[in-house]
Amino acid sequence: MKNIYGLGDYSTEQIRELVKDVQKENLDPSDIYLRRPDATGNPEEMITSMPIAEVVSIIPDAFAGDKGARLARFFSLKQLEEIGKNGDAFLKTAIKISLATAGENNEHVKVLRDYTDYSPMWQI
Repeated sequence: MKNIYGLGDYSTEQIRELVKDVQKENLDPSDIYLRRPDATGNPEEMITSMPIAEVVSIIPDAFAGDKGARLARFFSLKQLEEIGKNGDAFLKTAIKISLATAGENNEHVKVLRDYTDYSPMWQI
């Protein structure tokens, strides 16, 4: 089992600083962004373009606070199905909280909330 929480002890800004250091060494920061999409320049795009297999490895800290509520709105139902099947309880809880606090009268958000509220795979 891989430890996906290695980047969970850092704020979004600290992750961005880490990425700068990685880039200075001419290394690819994409693995960091796959775990912490909140640290990218366009986190919404990162979520929408993320491979299905990778969504289960997002670190729950990516959904902290207001940015988490904004970010969770961009999941697809297919991504949430994968997280429901293979994600851990911490990630599911962080996403459920983020969707609950998204506060929008947006049909897509409503579909995502209903799915996470009623799908047996999302019952924590």
